[in-house]
Amino acid sequence: MSNRAYTPNARGGAPTASSYDRCLRQCSSCGIGVSNGRSKTTIIHRDPLQNVPVEVRAGASDTLAAALNVRNRPTKLIKFGFDTSEDAVTWTVFSYLHRHQRQALAGLYQGLFGIPADGVPELLLWGVPVQGDSSASSVGPNLVAVSDALGEVPASRSEPDVVLDFGSAGVVVIEVKYRSGNSKITRPSKFDRYVDGSPAFTNPATVKASGLYELTRNWRIAHDLAAGRPFVLVNLTMDGTLTSTRGLPGFVASLATSTSQRFLPVSWRDFLIAARQATDCFPPWLDAYCHARGLR
Repeated sequence: MSNRAYTPNARGGAPTASSYDRCLRQCSSCGIGVSNGRSKTTIIHRDPLQNVPVEVRAGASDTLAAALNVRNRPTKLIKFGFDTSEDAVTWTVFSYLHRHQRQALAGLYQGLFGIPADGVPELLLWGVPVQGDSSASSVGPNLVAVSDALGEVPASRSEPDVVLDFGSAGVVVIEVKYRSGNSKITRPSKFDRYVDGSPAFTNPATVKASGLYELTRNWRIAHDLAAGRPFVLVNLTMDGTLTSTRGLPGFVASLATSTSQRFLPVSWRDFLIAARQATDCFPPWLDAYCHARGLR
């Protein structure tokens, strides 16, 4: 592995490695770089697809290239190659289950999310239907229509991490977290287009005060995408993330919840336990991947 010289930044340290090419420590033969931090380091792949198991690489590039947030597509692809990538974990687990465990999915998702559906849902990752669906998607255009109605900039639309559409039975939107917690912002005006005047919320001021912007956007999108059908917003996180999320109780209390409109926290650990129990085969490579990523 080579070590390149660098010009120190204002604090005397190395510049941030925002891609493989910016890594000061690289192995050109294996295409792996190491981030420039002295303590916490991240493995960064020159080819982002090398960051996911070979068994699930097919279709990943096309899906990332079509992600709903057009402006973020180049960065999204680069970040997919980081071993800390939330998107890489999301793609690996959900694309495998959707393509290879379709018969088990109805039971798995019904048990986890309480959607009483017999069939396999349509899966969208970052607003893009995953290849393998037998019929043309209507969910993708509906998601764009919701974005347009909310007045989002076409090049910078919200892109829910995971959408599971069960037709008339309802829809599940999943906000995925891996090594980070639920992000927060302190500008209440950012919430306005999603909160003001919407029956999806009972207390707009408290929602804005929570700072939980991503969860707020996804609740509104799930509400509007469902269009009267049952829906669930799932916050899929590592163990302990939700208990450390400040503002979450007020946020949840301000949602217009009911038996058919629910917010559901689920840990990666519990999700994977349910997946193992529901599927006829949880392959060793996927088990090893989840263990290496600390998801178990």
